[in-house]
Amino acid sequence: MECRRSGVVLPLIGLGLLLGMSCSSGEPKSPASPSAIAPPRAPASVPASQVSSSRGQLPVLSNLLRSGDRAGTMAVTFPPRNEPLDFKQQLEAKYRDQLRRSAGTSFVDIEGDIVWINEYLLYRLNQCGHADSVAKVLRQIDTGVLQALCGNPATGIIPFPPRNEPLDFRNQLEAKYRDGLRRGPSPTYVDLEGDVVWITEYVRYRVNGCGHSEAIQKVFRIIDGGGDQPVCTVVEPVNIVAVITGPSGVVNARTNVTFSGLSSQSNKGDIRSYQWRCSNTQTSDCSASSPTPTFSYLKSGPLGTTVTHTVTLTVTDVQGNTATTTFAVRVSQNY
Repeated sequence: MECRRSGVVLPLIGLGLLLGMSCSSGEPKSPASPSAIAPPRAPASVPASQVSSSRGQLPVLSNLLRSGDRAGTMAVTFPPRNEPLDFKQQLEAKYRDQLRRSAGTSFVDIEGDIVWINEYLLYRLNQCGHADSVAKVLRQIDTGVLQALCGNPATGIIPFPPRNEPLDFRNQLEAKYRDGLRRGPSPTYVDLEGDVVWITEYVRYRVNGCGHSEAIQKVFRIIDGGGDQPVCTVVEPVNIVAVITGPSGVVNARTNVTFSGLSSQSNKGDIRSYQWRCSNTQTSDCSASSPTPTFSYLKSGPLGTTVTHTVTLTVTDVQGNTATTTFAVRVSQNY
């Protein structure tokens, strides 16, 4: 069987839905159920204002996801912690009541599950590698100290790491709670892989412009076999313009002529490079990369005539977008 997302064919591994992929078999599938360990009751719905994180050795979790709490620039806006917690509770109910999944257990309680998956994703979206992100989260658990981000997040629609990486993090988090923090099991109807996939999908919709309720609806549509759902971020089209400012009248051959590309601009960031070309070889210094080059037009025609030359400018912005324009120069053959 194969699964497709954004036109890319990928093998089916584990879940029937890979972070929102729709499978070519046409048979909607949900994450496989966990092994039944004990028949616990469903997690109670707890108002966010009453959630406490003072249990055992775990540091206080409140307000961990604020952008001003750590070193580094963070432009990704994560939802307030009560909203993914509400999503997880609704996901538990969906697995229990609609998908009829068997009850299982996890050593990571529901609140720690939400907080630390969000923290892992926060580091990943801010350019930290997988192993570094895992280490930073585990360090936070041990010390309560927020770790530095690694770089600026992507612009436009924010890409997420491949599914195997947050799944590996979640397995390590499970071991940390069981062996390091010595936690007891907590009841859950959502198997570990489904937990990682759907929390990650919920966060993906949230950081890409979807509201809380809309993100939940999109995730549940995927679970029900509705296929991949679009994110809510509207990507602004690239608008980059190259502009040449040069002489408005006739210039004499063998004189210096100055041009400027400083009026060029892009809506995706600063212009980082300028490349000039001329229409013939009778132009001196016309391979400049300066935004304000000076060229000298040499003799290229009979005395007393006027020859038109073309100057071409290509500009590139910080994201690698380019634009090109031309400018006509009338050169009098008076030399």
